[in-house]
Amino acid sequence: MAWLETSVVACKIVCLCIEIFRGRCEFLFQKTSIFLLQVVVDSFKKIVVLSVSRNELPF
Repeated sequence: MAWLETSVVACKIVCLCIEIFRGRCEFLFQKTSIFLLQVVVDSFKKIVVLSVSRNELPF
């Protein structure tokens, strides 16, 4: 019976590691997507500012 308890504990540890890893991945993904969104917005602002200063809006 001892090996059964050990395998249950090992399974719980593995599940915990997977949950932690998943949480970190989601956190990193959120950080990355927020950063990419900021980059896109910044570049769009630059395009608009340049176009306005030249009086030639693309839309």
